[in-house]
Amino acid sequence: MYLKQLAILPLLGLLYSSLEATRVTSFSDLVRGGKPAMSAFQDTINAHKFVVLKCSMKNCAPCKKIAPQFEALATKYSQSAEFIEVDIHLFDDVIRPYTIKKAPSFIIFYKGRHLLTLRGSESINQIASALDTQLHLENAAAA
Repeated sequence: MYLKQLAILPLLGLLYSSLEATRVTSFSDLVRGGKPAMSAFQDTINAHKFVVLKCSMKNCAPCKKIAPQFEALATKYSQSAEFIEVDIHLFDDVIRPYTIKKAPSFIIFYKGRHLLTLRGSESINQIASALDTQLHLENAAAA
């Protein structure tokens, strides 16, 4: 009986990991409670070393297609970056200064400052490179 219980443990681990909360925060969650969107945005980019903003739309097929890759990046860089998804139709005032006209697009902030804007679903692969480069530069400066 005990051996049967041990055999099920890996299955329970897989089930638990698939139920874990997403590491990507919806911008809508940040503005709940009546907080102005621009205030929530400024607070967020100033509170984290890196913020990666995914600008998308509700019914955007490319946005949905790259969602697992964006989630994987959020997991990989969970110790150094905050990953947020913002609907460009709901929060146009927040992203307007970055001239986002195509979804998906990504905006990377470093210590509250705009670092880089990437446009199109192909640019998902450039996020890790940008984060790695900036982290390397930061580590080199500290050494």
